[in-house]
Amino acid sequence: MAPQVTDRTFERLGQDEQVYGLVAEDADGRLLGLMNLVFHPSTWSAVGYCYIEDLYVSPQARGHKVSEKLFEQAYRLAEARGSDRVYWMTQEYNAPARSLYDKIGRRSSFIVYTR
Repeated sequence: MAPQVTDRTFERLGQDEQVYGLVAEDADGRLLGLMNLVFHPSTWSAVGYCYIEDLYVSPQARGHKVSEKLFEQAYRLAEARGSDRVYWMTQEYNAPARSLYDKIGRRSSFIVYTR
């Protein structure tokens, strides 16, 4: 990814109400994980949706419920903002992530295309 994209993303995380970042830290303030949310309007909703665009948990924190806590916070934030839906995508072969997602969400029937 181009450095200017990363720079712009961090700018937006600090000032844009449509792009929102969550972090998980341990008791000593070390970063355990992060999640980026994008709030957006939808033609199928009067209030809009929350898209989880990024989720990362450090390897040493995996298996310790960090992802689940980040999802819980995302759900609370989306509810507080009135979002009708929280959704995310993952790659089909990402079995570790999918095993979690199968527990905390519902798989939709949509197939994603890109160009």
